[in-house]
Amino acid sequence: MQSGSYGEQTRGKRIWSLKREGLKSWAFVPPGQKEEAPGFFSRVLSLWKGLPIFALCFITAASRLTGDLSPLGPAIMASYMMSGEYVLFAGLGAALGAFFAGASAQALVILALLGLYLGLALCKIRLSDLSVILLAGLLTLLLPLSSAQTPYEMFLAGAGALITMVLARIYSAALSVRWREREILSAEEIASLCLLLAGPLLALRPYTLFGLSPSEALMLLVCLFAGALGGAGMGAAAGAMLGSAAYLGQAPSPHLFGGLALCGLLCGIFSRLGRWGSAAALFLGVLLASALNESWFSLPMFIEAGFAALCLLLVPKKLLQELSAHLKRDERAQKDVSVVENNVRAEIRARLERYAEHYFSMARIINPRAVGRQYSAVGTALMAMAEESGREVKLETDKALLVSEEIDRQGLANLGVRAQSVGGELRIGIRLRRNADEAFREKLAAAAARAVGQPLRELPGTINDERSLTLGPATRYSVLVGCAQKESENGGPCGDSHLFCELPGNGYLLAISDGMGHGLRAYEESRAAIELLEDYLLAGFDPDSAILGVNDVLLRRARGDMFATMDIGLIDLGTGKLKALKIGACGSYIKRGRQVLPLRGGALPMGIVEKLAPIEGETQLLDGDVLVLTSDGVPDSREKGEEWLMERIAALPLRDPAQAARQLLDEAYAGAKHPDDMTILVARVFQRR
Repeated sequence: MQSGSYGEQTRGKRIWSLKREGLKSWAFVPPGQKEEAPGFFSRVLSLWKGLPIFALCFITAASRLTGDLSPLGPAIMASYMMSGEYVLFAGLGAALGAFFAGASAQALVILALLGLYLGLALCKIRLSDLSVILLAGLLTLLLPLSSAQTPYEMFLAGAGALITMVLARIYSAALSVRWREREILSAEEIASLCLLLAGPLLALRPYTLFGLSPSEALMLLVCLFAGALGGAGMGAAAGAMLGSAAYLGQAPSPHLFGGLALCGLLCGIFSRLGRWGSAAALFLGVLLASALNESWFSLPMFIEAGFAALCLLLVPKKLLQELSAHLKRDERAQKDVSVVENNVRAEIRARLERYAEHYFSMARIINPRAVGRQYSAVGTALMAMAEESGREVKLETDKALLVSEEIDRQGLANLGVRAQSVGGELRIGIRLRRNADEAFREKLAAAAARAVGQPLRELPGTINDERSLTLGPATRYSVLVGCAQKESENGGPCGDSHLFCELPGNGYLLAISDGMGHGLRAYEESRAAIELLEDYLLAGFDPDSAILGVNDVLLRRARGDMFATMDIGLIDLGTGKLKALKIGACGSYIKRGRQVLPLRGGALPMGIVEKLAPIEGETQLLDGDVLVLTSDGVPDSREKGEEWLMERIAALPLRDPAQAARQLLDEAYAGAKHPDDMTILVARVFQRR
């Protein structure tokens, strides 16, 4: 450790000793530094800075507690001795304050402490913090004890010494706070600052101005600022501490403890409504506190509350934000977490983009071979992941609180709620106490939607399990799907496979794959194709790249001449647009009112050639449209084929997709001479109102 510094480690080793380093007195220079004679302006500036210290110590030392105790003067003198700054101003101010308050014994204690400090300072020696505290307590005990005549007076002397030592440590913590140089204040520091402020307020209690109490007005002001800037807990704590100090200074006023705590609590609760909300809550607190004491329900008290509210409303917004940043410790900690999370996301995005560029470069070098297309597909997927992971995250503490309160009102068990904005999109995560079924999750989603005032849905592609739930804004469109499937007359499992699920990014997937032939081998081929397609799309690959990937895998399977068709419908739930891709699949249909619009099929199945040429089409779906996808066994069940199927789709009521799919499948199977594997997907599209 360098000479002239004094840290916690040194303090721990030399707690009982005298120390020579770290002197900060206005009148003396630390050892090792060249002493220079201060100029005229430096002397004036030093005097100007010391006057507020003189006034603070003068008013604090003039305060008296119940039992005629005056421990505040020696306590604040000891705290300035520990800080080593403006000790002479503090000593003179505290001694004069105690003398004018009639506490001559305490004035002598303060002068003794000041004389000892100056004498040691001339020798370049400074007492340790613990030594100063013990010395202040000892002197505060001995002088009153020398004149005590009754056991009660002896008890008061001991109590005064104990209070002096405790307050000296608290005041020292308050004086060491440099809030302009700090990002955040601890709860202990905030409490010590409130107790430091309580001293001057106690001294002002006996005085009035035009029938108003400056002390009570300032107490209400502190409660209002603490609640408005620090929240309900901070406001209630500040009110309770000031009320306790006021009670110690004037025993007949115990109502101040509850009244001030109530005012601070209400100001914090209504702080979500801004400054006006907290100001209005202060008047409500004064009104409710009248139940504790009728003196609260008076014109002077409401005028004092009005003064406090006016001060809050007139303070510049920038200063309020600066103060709030120091007091809202939890919110600041959450913001720090959000900043770290965004930094990590940015690093991940940059790395994924570099990987994507590498794959694009390899694709350009070996193009147009099939493996080149695979590299290009991987690069596209990595770029999509980079864009997703790089979105800015912002915590939404207020929304999380609203959701928590609504869930609690509904009696739904949970372990916590977190709300954040990801790229401008609201996301709410709820941790559950136990495994949750679908009905319970829907209740949670409904409660959260009521709390934030917008429809929500469970997000796909997020980390959801039975013990957690992630919600996001509901899409403009929703899809209700029904499915029916039947195997061929040859027996064995159905060779068709199907899939319908929601995808990340507001997409909805409908797909049917028909394996070549019948039975187990056809089922395995179609199942492999449909599962690969799902994996590609959930991983972030675009549909074209996913189809190329599935086709390449099927080409390299050592299974002979096995292949599969693929009929894909991708619905954008945000816009209602449908993208249809057909690889060897039969046609599909859109029912709109009484019309049936065909989507033609064709192209070669997957697993035959490297260069696929899917038949693609896009169209805009409307509210109430019904999309029907089938495997080729359905239209092939009748001689009229597609004509028969379109007639039945037009005639059938399709409001219940599941029932419509079963009915259409039963009719197709009953009319077929040699039934093939059959699969039907019916999807009804709704637009949210």
